[in-house]
Amino acid sequence: MRALCFLASLTLFAWPCSARADMVDIGDFGEDAFLTDFNNLGLPTLNAPPLVIGGNVFDIDSSAIRYNASGSVVISGMSGENISNSTDEGFIDVQFFSPVLRAGAVFGSTLQGWTATVSFFDASNNQLGFINIAGNGGEGVFAGWEDSALINRMRVTDTSANGRVMVMDDLRYEFVPEPSSGLCLALLGTLLFRRRRA
Repeated sequence: MRALCFLASLTLFAWPCSARADMVDIGDFGEDAFLTDFNNLGLPTLNAPPLVIGGNVFDIDSSAIRYNASGSVVISGMSGENISNSTDEGFIDVQFFSPVLRAGAVFGSTLQGWTATVSFFDASNNQLGFINIAGNGGEGVFAGWEDSALINRMRVTDTSANGRVMVMDDLRYEFVPEPSSGLCLALLGTLLFRRRRA
């Protein structure tokens, strides 16, 4: 029993500290993940950057963040309204209001044969990883990353010189789960073990 209590508490303390950095898919996000789908925000078409939505700061390389009303830019895999930059081969930055364990979004373009790079950065602006994505016109592609070093910023860069802009929708992000309930169980088990022994 003592070994079991020790193993349970060791697992609970070691889990948040274990290093992990890898690509993730939509199904890897838990039920506590946040979703920004850009629907029903009522914004004008052109917005001066930076733009704050849900506490997260969206910035681009040009003078206006485009808010695309439902039906104006139709890309599969996107839920309706979305945002985009205003220049070909530009970027969209997302600065999270607090560092997150995993983050990702659906990206796309209306022109066939688009490519992009999605990069993830920590609070010191060190690149944690990147994903190269590609798709056909009107096709959305999800790109996500998980890193135990915590993601502070995400940037998608349009790498296609095709005269089109990069579109973003369905931003997902998830914080480090709190181990408080598991920690309480481990402490309770330790206390019960000590009490039984006495």
